[in-house]
Amino acid sequence: MAVSITVSKIKEDYLNVDMTTLEFDSMITAYINGVVKGAIDYIDDPNYTAQSNLPSYLEFYLCRQVAYIFRQRKTLGLSSQSMGEGSTNKYEIEEWLPDVRAALDRIMTITI
Repeated sequence: MAVSITVSKIKEDYLNVDMTTLEFDSMITAYINGVVKGAIDYIDDPNYTAQSNLPSYLEFYLCRQVAYIFRQRKTLGLSSQSMGEGSTNKYEIEEWLPDVRAALDRIMTITI
């Protein structure tokens, strides 16, 4: 099986909201394309050159990355926030989430 990431999958399974606007669809499509391209570039293996070539177990991780980027799109550049009740930290949008990086590294280990 291959990775199959769609806008409807991201919206239904990872964002858990009913967004019907085409603006969000085009944004999510752009994020999907960017994450998949980034994953292919990161793996840097001629066996993995398209979304359809990627192993199916990566789908979960890449979907999580897309959803994370979509949720954080309004807070670009913000890495931490302090409030009266406590503080919160977040990853830079340009970085892979730790579990996503580990999944991508696993492929690189296998293919080297």
